[in-house]
Amino acid sequence: MDPIYILLFIGVLLLILAVVSVVMLSKKNDTNQQLAGQLEAMQNQQSHSAEALKQTIEDSLTKSRNETAAQNKERDEVITNVRERLAVIDQFKKTVEKLDDNVVGMSRIFENTNQRGLFGESQLRDIVETALPKKLYDFQYSVTNEHIQKNVRFDCYLRIPNPPGPIGVDSKFPLADYRRVIDATTDEERKVAEKDFKEVIKKYITDIGAKYIIPDVTSDFALMFIPSEAIFAEINKSMEWLIEESRRNHVHLVSPATMMMALNTMRSVVNTMEVQRSARKVIASLQDVAQDAGRLKDRTALLNKKLVESVEAARNIDISSGKIHTKVEKLKGENLELIDQAPEEQQVANGDESG
Repeated sequence: MDPIYILLFIGVLLLILAVVSVVMLSKKNDTNQQLAGQLEAMQNQQSHSAEALKQTIEDSLTKSRNETAAQNKERDEVITNVRERLAVIDQFKKTVEKLDDNVVGMSRIFENTNQRGLFGESQLRDIVETALPKKLYDFQYSVTNEHIQKNVRFDCYLRIPNPPGPIGVDSKFPLADYRRVIDATTDEERKVAEKDFKEVIKKYITDIGAKYIIPDVTSDFALMFIPSEAIFAEINKSMEWLIEESRRNHVHLVSPATMMMALNTMRSVVNTMEVQRSARKVIASLQDVAQDAGRLKDRTALLNKKLVESVEAARNIDISSGKIHTKVEKLKGENLELIDQAPEEQQVANGDESG
């Protein structure tokens, strides 16, 4: 192809492109104006949306902060409660450990016969000192028993007035024998252990009845103090013949609870007896006062009689005195007349003599 045509063709294309470009630029300006308006509207909308989003975000952040603060507070409270409970648990653990040590110590005490006896006497002392005033008891009190020709020492000597009189109390703690009963694994072992336990209790009852019931010194019964509610309950539940044996020997079995009730009853009886004794003294005093009042009444009547007689005598004396006074006045007047008449008679007598 001829280069001229080619150049011409290129020039025409360039001209067409220029025209198209001009047209397109013209349309583009209109489109740009529309786009600018739309863009401005979109910017305004985005601005409002941004403000709303900002407010929403701020509200969400505020709510989140409040919730976080509440959660933190709740978490702190939970942590505090957990720490307090851990402290309580730790204290409880220490208490349990201490209790365990005490249990071990008590077990060692109960394994020794002498220490068991001291434990029973100590518990008896606490109960008596709580229930009664000091004047009504003595501990480790010795009395001579003429029937067995020995001095006996009471774990506790209750000074109860007659009736019933002083009461002897002995503390017995058959723990080892009781443990053999409850630890028995077979019926045969339990039967043997129960037999031994009953024999021990029976011997205690017999010895107390023989030693601590002293005619003309104590009451006609004594108390056997068992410092274990479990042992006392076992005797009453399954060994009724021992209760009958104790009654025959006038020895009453008591536990810590029944001992306290018995002592409270004794205190009430003693208080009632003291009130009655005071009332009898008051009545005797009133009778003495009544007798004194009767004597005073008799003496007052006698004095009144004597006063009446004295008044009558004084009146009679006054009458006699008046009579005497009248007679004296009369005699006085007569004497004055005689005195007045005497000179006249003398003058007359003198005249007769001169004549």
